[in-house]
Amino acid sequence: VLGGDGDYGFSTPYATLHKFNGWADKFLSTPLKGLEDRYVGASGKIEKAGWAITWHDFTADDGGQDYGSEWDASLSYPFGKHFKGLLKYADYQSDGFSTDTRKIWASVDYQF
Repeated sequence: VLGGDGDYGFSTPYATLHKFNGWADKFLSTPLKGLEDRYVGASGKIEKAGWAITWHDFTADDGGQDYGSEWDASLSYPFGKHFKGLLKYADYQSDGFSTDTRKIWASVDYQF
């Protein structure tokens, strides 16, 4: 829960809210009425591949307005001695806050 009273929302300029409040990045700034994020997720491995999936239900901390829900999923796979590929997907469905958004990321990490 990130608090808000209708005039001010909780703010922390150095936080990485992408990691915690959905990968569609709709809540990088806390709404003025705050944010309550109820979520459930699972993760695991299938041989070398790692996977994760999370569902979020977003509401206002003050007043309980429904903001929407989001599915996040990722798949990672190591290849070679130092590389790892990563695919991420986010699907935010608005209930009156912001807009519906879908995002896909593809990245390659080099580890040394």
